Amino acid sequence: TFMEGDRELFLKVMEKEEQLEDFKKQGKKKQAKSLARILANDAGSTACVALISPHYVLCANAGDSRTVLQRHKGVEPLSTDHRPSLSKEAKRIRAAGGYVLGSRIEDDLAVSRGFGDYRFKEKEVTLHGTMRTERTPDHQKVSPIPEFSVVWRNGNDKFVLVGCDGIFECCSNDQVCDMTCKAIANHEDLKMACEQVIDECLKAGSKDNMSLILVDLGGCSLHA
Repeated sequence: TFMEGDRELFLKVMEKEEQLEDFKKQGKKKQAKSLARILANDAGSTACVALISPHYVLCANAGDSRTVLQRHKGVEPLSTDHRPSLSKEAKRIRAAGGYVLGSRIEDDLAVSRGFGDYRFKEKEVTLHGTMRTERTPDHQKVSPIPEFSVVWRNGNDKFVLVGCDGIFECCSNDQVCDMTCKAIANHEDLKMACEQVIDECLKAGSKDNMSLILVDLGGCSLHA
């Protein structure tokens, strides 16, 4: 689960912190400096997962990556960006002792769910959840718990698109899917279509991370 993944990641961070202390005790200044620099960058990651069956598409999302479904006509979003400014997210952040300023958690982080970013999480809650604390991971400033959505498929659906935030920084869901449809028509190859969409997002001015997954649901008219 997402919660277990966040816990495992935190355990790895703790291992690195112990390794740093060992380097210091052993006088390995170069290794200690390098590892300290890595640990100082308390980074995080979003997660957006799509499970596709013959009858439905399930999406689990934590963060601001997105999954969208291109129907025969129209685009259906399967995820919602988790922004600190959303009322339910802001309520959780404040209940955890934080605040929202400039649409960011404590004027810092622009996303309110995901893995990592442990400066916004309590150690005991991340490691043990309700076993030792009254709080659960979904009560922290940054929650690793995803939101789920499920939609039924039909025979005319074209594709599922999963992309990180840079794909949508300058383009709406509809614009990205429109670009994707045109790219598929141009290349009749999903890999080349992905590359073209990323190039178009760059031209549109996106400066954030960009990765893209396309899954053909049978409506893309690709040659075998």
